[in-house]
Formats: sequence, C-alpha cells, structure tokens
Amino acid sequence: MWKTVNHDLITENLVNSFHSGNIGHSYLITGETSVGKTTLAFDMARLFNCESTEKPCGNCSQCIRIERCIHSDIRHIIPNSSTDFIGINQVKELKTEVFLKPYEGKNRVVIIEQIDRLTKEASNSLLKILEEPPDNVIFILLTNKFKSVLSTIVSRCRILRLKPTSISYVTLFLANNFDLNEEMIQEISSMSEGRIGWAINAANNFQIVENLKLEINNINYIINSSIDEKFKYVDSLVSEYSSDRNSLPVKLQLWIDFLRDLIFYKSGFYTRLKFSTMKKSYDGISSQISYSKIVELIGNLDSINQYFDNNVNPKLLLERFVLDLPELKANYNDVY
Repeated sequence: MWKTVNHDLITENLVNSFHSGNIGHSYLITGETSVGKTTLAFDMARLFNCESTEKPCGNCSQCIRIERCIHSDIRHIIPNSSTDFIGINQVKELKTEVFLKPYEGKNRVVIIEQIDRLTKEASNSLLKILEEPPDNVIFILLTNKFKSVLSTIVSRCRILRLKPTSISYVTLFLANNFDLNEEMIQEISSMSEGRIGWAINAANNFQIVENLKLEINNINYIINSSIDEKFKYVDSLVSEYSSDRNSLPVKLQLWIDFLRDLIFYKSGFYTRLKFSTMKKSYDGISSQISYSKIVELIGNLDSINQYFDNNVNPKLLLERFVLDLPELKANYNDVY
C-alpha cells in the first residue's frame, strides 16, 4: 500500500519497472518542500524490499520495519544540524556500509535528503560510488533545489519530478481523511498550495496553521510600521538566523507569499489567496502599492535567498529590503 498521495503515474511506473527487473541504481526526487518526496522515498524502499506479491504491502515484516525506521538496510541521511551541510565524514561512513551485502532485506536503500547541501568533498566522494554502484544498493536522492544539484550527479540518476496537486484535491483529501470543520479544511487547503505533505502535517497539528497566521500578521504589522520598527525586525531576524540558519529562508518565503497575495488581491483573484483571512489588510495596502513595486520587492527577496549558500551576512541585504518598502499612509494592523 502506497502512502504517497496523488502521484499515481510515478508510482505506477516504479511498480512496472520493478516487475520488469528494470530498477535504477540511483534516483533523484525533486519538488517543492512538503510535496511528498520523503514519503515517496520510503515507499520506494518498501517496494524494493517487500515480501508480498502486491508491493509495497505495508503489512510484511520488511514494510513494517522500514516504516518504523528500524530496518538495518535502510540508511536515511540529512544535513548536519550544526553546519546545515552533508559533509565528507557522513559519506565516508556510507561508503563502508554500501559495499556490505544486505543484512535482512533484498536491497540496501540509501535516502539522502537535500542532496544540494553536499560539500564539495562529499559530492566528489558520493559521485565515485554512483559511478560504480555496488549490487543490491539503491540511492534515492532528494532536493527542492534541482538547479543546485551537481550536473554530474543528476546525469547518473533517474529523475522523478513531484508537483503540487490541486487545492480542490487537498480539500477533498482532508475532508475524507480527517475530522476537521469546514473552516479548518479551507484554511489548510489554501495555505498548502497543493503540497499534500504540508496539508497532512497541518491537519495532524493545527498549531502549524496558527503559527503561520501569527507570522503573516507580523509581516502585516512590519509593512505598516515605522522605519525604526522595521530595523528592529531586521535585528531580530539576523539574531534568529545566527542560531538557526534555516529560519531566515522560511521567513523570506512568507514575505514572498504575502506580496504574491497582494498581486492576486489587486487583480481580483480572491480564490487564489494563500491567506484568505487577510483580505481586509490587503485592501488597505494594495491601493498604496503598484504592481511593479510588488514585483520589485519579490525580486529583491529572491536575490537575498541566493546569497545564503555563499555565507554572506544578511543584515545589510535585509536593511536594504526594508528601506525599499513603501511608506503607507495609514496603519492596517488587522489581527487574525
């Protein structure tokens, strides 16, 4: 039983390839954050080791041990929490393991998250393994930044591209699988932007939605605030970034979402708003900012995001960004 949702063509092709004996040595799953990449990777691990006729069954000992993350032949690698990179030592440990025969299953499966976060040394070391892969070892590499993955790694992988599903599908899926009221379903669906993994997480923990609403309300406050408040906001972002390097890209993406919503609101596409309960705030802001200015601000945010991998101090860039924000004539600090 596949846990992957609404990527039927990909799962069907994987099953057909498996039954025809045409399994790849390495796969690269690409797609937006929370679109289902990790779920698909573990489904593939079950498929390649399942003991039943209908694979993956979800009920045999192999499937159960993989789902519980206690299978000795399944390796799940993520970036180092202190450096946010996958380093050479992690790949060296991996090289020792992959040349051993599978211990309890048919195949060893190595799942590597954020393959774009490999250091140069780690990339070269992994590439040597991919060039001459051991028997019964399958690599499944994941990324939400396909263009940042080394072309030499891409060329050795079968590419699986996951795309967001429709908002209507997310709405129907939530209604059929979770005990949520209509308002909660609509909020999760619109905020998910078709990312089914995000929607499932939010349905299981609605505080995710509440936290997101607080963040967007804070952005609404900042865009309406004085320049002193804006600079204090920058200081808080930089301070948070110093202890958590993943925090700033997430915050900047929320700014992009907020500005994109303003474009939809100005254009009258109210059903496409990610944060539909912000309509009153959007109404107050949209009349004071042009389309071209919104597009310029989004472009500035994209440029800031590109500097992160180069270890550039973001403070000056953020200060420049808030200086470019328009001065609004009135304060529309609506609270959710």
